[in-house]
Amino acid sequence: MKRHSIILILFSLILICFSTAVCEPVEGIQILADSEAWSWDPGAYNLFSGLIDLSEYIGKELTITVTSDLQYGGDQEDQHNPLFTVINGHRITMLKQKNTAGFTPEAEQPVFEFSASVKLPEKGHVRSVRLEFTVSDENGTELNKLKDTISIGDHSSGRDIGAFYIPVEIGTINTVIAITAAVIWMIVLIRFFTSKKKRIGD
Repeated sequence: MKRHSIILILFSLILICFSTAVCEPVEGIQILADSEAWSWDPGAYNLFSGLIDLSEYIGKELTITVTSDLQYGGDQEDQHNPLFTVINGHRITMLKQKNTAGFTPEAEQPVFEFSASVKLPEKGHVRSVRLEFTVSDENGTELNKLKDTISIGDHSSGRDIGAFYIPVEIGTINTVIAITAAVIWMIVLIRFFTSKKKRIGD
């Protein structure tokens, strides 16, 4: 019986590991920002940088647009979007900085590398900045949308909040856990009834 229990535990661990591998998404974006070095005071300017993997769009003329969930109000709403300051090593002069950038990924350079600035609202205190990157083709058709969060107290982007974080929707996690638990219980019940049948037969 002890041997069967060990086998069951090992099988359960394998299932859990497999479900974790299934849940792990392919990250298309990486945001680098030390939020502890940021000023979270109202009206503060901050910088962040990142990488976006666009290898699936090799040869296409793309437009990358960055926006945030920050609310400024009034006529200033469009004036305080995050602004690209450096694109693939090329610094953009202040007067030409905007929240859109053109990029054509090539086999030798499929990654869009950037730095950007963002200004916090003058009124109210914020504890996080939700960034959204929209990738569009030359006709304006949206090809992809990537999101990430920079939060107060994090050493980098929002995907690193706390000691343990799974970048998957909670519904997916619950489904995987429920399926894993159901399979384990099925195995337990099968073992129980098989053992009981053997005892009755003896």
